[in-house]
Amino acid sequence: MKFVNFLVLLLFFTSTACKNKDKAEAAEFFKRANYNFGKNETDKALTFYNEAIEKVPDFADAYFNRGILFEKRGEMSLAIKDYRKAVDLDDSFKAAKLNLAAALSQINELPEAQEIFQNLEDSYKDSLEFNSLYGQHLIRQNKLDEARKFLNISKDLDSTHAEVWTNLGYIEYLEKNWDAAHGDFENALKIEPDFAFSLNNLSNVYAQKNDWSKALEYSTKAINIDKNNLIFLNTHSLNLLENNKLNEAEELILRCSKLEENNPYFLRNNAVFYLKNGEFNKAESILLNLDKSNPDVDFLYYYMGTTYRGLNNTEKACQFFKRGALLHDLRSEVLLKRC
Repeated sequence: MKFVNFLVLLLFFTSTACKNKDKAEAAEFFKRANYNFGKNETDKALTFYNEAIEKVPDFADAYFNRGILFEKRGEMSLAIKDYRKAVDLDDSFKAAKLNLAAALSQINELPEAQEIFQNLEDSYKDSLEFNSLYGQHLIRQNKLDEARKFLNISKDLDSTHAEVWTNLGYIEYLEKNWDAAHGDFENALKIEPDFAFSLNNLSNVYAQKNDWSKALEYSTKAINIDKNNLIFLNTHSLNLLENNKLNEAEELILRCSKLEENNPYFLRNNAVFYLKNGEFNKAESILLNLDKSNPDVDFLYYYMGTTYRGLNNTEKACQFFKRGALLHDLRSEVLLKRC
């Protein structure tokens, strides 16, 4: 899961450091790029960063800021390439190293990211941003106790960041502490009411509590803020299905299939759509494959049990409800009692 984007202050290459015409022109292009980037005019900004780099090919700050721009546009491979170039040009460029580590972590290049984070730890021990990013990285490695330690450092440094509360809540969610997760996501939303990741995650908590109308309320808010986020779209699709809004769900599931047809949450939702329409064999085929490839998908065993109930195979249904109950799935717990 991608939790939140991070912001880095743009660095400025001042013309006082320029010793010739090319450097002076590069500095001017760089300033224009930063100005346009600040106005979210990324195409213009990119043109000016390119011009600056063309004038001065060893302009580390320009590579760094262009990397931030690429990351904002979701072009992670280009962002990583620029962060690497900035570090190659200036090995003391710690901000570039931090961005490189965070970007590598996001694309699951975890060992390299871990090495960079560890090398930066002493320099950044009192940095809210570093501790937050390192905490997110440790979550991706499922090192939840370590992640909580670094995120709590961030919270102690400044408790008014929705991102930090959201990531702490996500740890509680992964540990199936629904009430604690709920509280952390609410804290995030008190700080930033439109923080889409907290809205989406709070929707998931309500789903775990079997309150699907509330889950739909919060997932609706999340996709209204970011209509193209696949995580949010998959969350909302399931909530529509569970609120029996099948036509709306079908449209959204089709859209998700075009974005990432092998996404496990899309596949689960597609199976639930078949399940809701009584096409149990189609649902079974998808869910069995998911059990082999992505058994950690939320509610998987409840839907597998429900599918086998539809196929009049009570023995298999109860086996899967038992597995769901072991994962604290409330609906599986209820149905297991009837086995």
